[in-house]
Amino acid sequence: MVFPNRLFRYSKRQRLIPFVENGIVSFGHARDYSYGELTIAQKDNEQERFFTPSPAHIAVGVSISNEPPQFLSSLTNLKFTVHLKNSFGEPLVYYILCTSTSWKGGLFEAFDADSCVEFLDPLAFYERLAKAIAEQLPRWACCAKPVHYFSRISLPDTNKQSELVFYKDDIFSIQDEFRFLLVGPQESSDTPRKELALGCLKDICRLREKGSQIAN
Repeated sequence: MVFPNRLFRYSKRQRLIPFVENGIVSFGHARDYSYGELTIAQKDNEQERFFTPSPAHIAVGVSISNEPPQFLSSLTNLKFTVHLKNSFGEPLVYYILCTSTSWKGGLFEAFDADSCVEFLDPLAFYERLAKAIAEQLPRWACCAKPVHYFSRISLPDTNKQSELVFYKDDIFSIQDEFRFLLVGPQESSDTPRKELALGCLKDICRLREKGSQIAN
């Protein structure tokens, strides 16, 4: 995995202080990102990906058994929904920690934030996170990578769930998200959040106030 030089996490100061001072890292359940109390920038269905390509560019055929397909005509709209599921056919259980590769004033408003954590060494953070997972959540694993923003008017360029969990509608592209993903046994407890204690992070993270300046 390749990590950027810096990362940023926008939120309320009272939530970010325990993150920096005690290393309390909280992952949210993918299911809960569609809840109504979230901001528009946060609200997204993380257990589905949907696409609406133009019928003018897609041929849709229906076939029975080994007979040649019959292609449908006069279609006015199409919608393809990809449901992320586990091996039991149930919604895939995974947890998300969202950060951004960008320092932007507009992201404070988007996330209803008054502060931001600046990750001075994202790789060191990931290494401490991986160590904490091994000790506190055996059989769980974490991976991290930039989000891939897709256009819903095109078909997906992959059908792999391991990649689709990092796909996000391009209406959110201003966020420049770098995502940490926590995945465990699918029969494990389906709790709203998973918390880990990494210890003080002041040596690799610092708290920034809304309106402050950082060096490029």
